[in-house]
Amino acid sequence: MVIEESKTSEGPEVVTLHNHAGLEVELAAQGAALKAIRVPLGDGPKRNVVLGYTDPDGYRDDPYFMGVMLGRYANRIAGGRCFVNGEAITLDRNDDDRGNCLHGGPEGLHRQRWLLDSNDDPSTATARVRSPDGAGGFPGNLDVAVTCRLTEPFRLELTFEATSDRDTVLNLSNHAYFNLDPDAPTIDTHMLTLAAENYTPVDSTLIPSGEIRPVNGTEYDFRSPTLLANAMSGIRRRLDVNFVAPTGGDALRTLARLDAPNGEIQLLVHSTQPGFQVYTADNLDRPFRPRQGICIEAQNFPNAPNQAGFPSALLKAGAVYRQRTIYEFRVASSQSRSPAPVELRFDASRD
Repeated sequence: MVIEESKTSEGPEVVTLHNHAGLEVELAAQGAALKAIRVPLGDGPKRNVVLGYTDPDGYRDDPYFMGVMLGRYANRIAGGRCFVNGEAITLDRNDDDRGNCLHGGPEGLHRQRWLLDSNDDPSTATARVRSPDGAGGFPGNLDVAVTCRLTEPFRLELTFEATSDRDTVLNLSNHAYFNLDPDAPTIDTHMLTLAAENYTPVDSTLIPSGEIRPVNGTEYDFRSPTLLANAMSGIRRRLDVNFVAPTGGDALRTLARLDAPNGEIQLLVHSTQPGFQVYTADNLDRPFRPRQGICIEAQNFPNAPNQAGFPSALLKAGAVYRQRTIYEFRVASSQSRSPAPVELRFDASRD
């Protein structure tokens, strides 16, 4: 593990992980952000496939949740209100004029400095943070650990664990913006495939109605590879929606595939989470550009604490929250212009 020279009493600002295959990941202490993911491409230079700030200080006031770990509740809770064991909980709101609690509120885990644990394994690091009782309105002293581990050849595994001393609601995720071709001005030339038969439609404030609707016959059908430039119609040529993961309980399953326009590299997203938000970054601005990246955020459903029909977001006192998300990169062989094809599994239980 490489540790940047800039250190404080709270540990390193950035650690760099690497494995024998040459995959490199930079993890920043601020927000436990994935600052860079560099994938080897044959004999050429490594390619950074995520957006990020060159200076770690950029993450302190970042308004885009750039590459950070999200919590206490990734995505939205309607009106900043929910119930825990019948008790009304009022949360800090930060979702523009919509009045929602977004990604844990204005001082969520993305705004915290995490402690990066160094060790003798250059392929592994753990980021830890404590969120005190009442932070953002959430009950319970919450201890969170995210272990980042590189496995062969090009896989970044994130293992999320958390415990609380009071019953609370919890939904952790990561908000990396992927662009597999950094020379392209937007991700419109990428191909997206999703292993999702269903999605959760939302209202004008981006809060789900509670319905789980089939993607068949809608603009949210990505079961076949779809060019992102053609993904949506008219002025709604954007994505910011939660898809329902294939069935499988807590098992790890493939959610999505993203293909670079030049066919050199492919991203597969695997997770144990019941849903995943896909966001085409239409609201990015300086120093970035709109649609410069795409987020595929493995998560529980938005506003699940207020929807009895959604997966439970309740974490009981003393219980352990666990989830795994894996970003796997496949690179074209020297004999082929593209990686080997991958067949995604789909959930047919709601046909």
